[in-house]
Amino acid sequence: LVQEGFIRLARSAHRIKDPAKAPAYLRSIVLNLARDSNRRGLVSLRHHLPFDNDQASMEDELALRDGRLWIASPSGQGVWRYDVESGRIHRAAGTTKQGHTGDGGDPLRATFDGPRGVWLTASGVLCIAEGENNVIRAFDTVRGTVRTIAGVGPKESTYIRDGVPATRAPIWQPHGILEIENGQLLIS
Repeated sequence: LVQEGFIRLARSAHRIKDPAKAPAYLRSIVLNLARDSNRRGLVSLRHHLPFDNDQASMEDELALRDGRLWIASPSGQGVWRYDVESGRIHRAAGTTKQGHTGDGGDPLRATFDGPRGVWLTASGVLCIAEGENNVIRAFDTVRGTVRTIAGVGPKESTYIRDGVPATRAPIWQPHGILEIENGQLLIS
């Protein structure tokens, strides 16, 4: 956890104006990572999932399966696919422009805003938590389409009530996603 904390601190070093505050920032990163690890363990216990503390967190921007690493880029407004065997990286979804367009169409023509967490389902659907658009999008890597599966978009975030369809339920800045049993998704 501490090593990952240093990595995240290094990524954010350009944002820290006062170097004396770096130790406090590192402490908060490590504490949040510890909480994330604990939360993953509790979710695993509640839903009878195998838990490996070395797994990537559902809040992480990476998903790995079948020799492909899927990378959500909040600042790049898209998702990239890295082929481990060939060492090549390709833009898989997003125009790199900020927005919320493209549902039902080509993922490379869709716009995203702050894609953060990603989760690749067993059926090949890459779920993308878009923090700034307040939605979860599904990128079908087999059919080559993208669509919103939860949330109502960037302009609405007021809670309505439980029991409404996911695409009519406002969510606020989702950062992570995890598939549990029977295709159900947990959103953080």
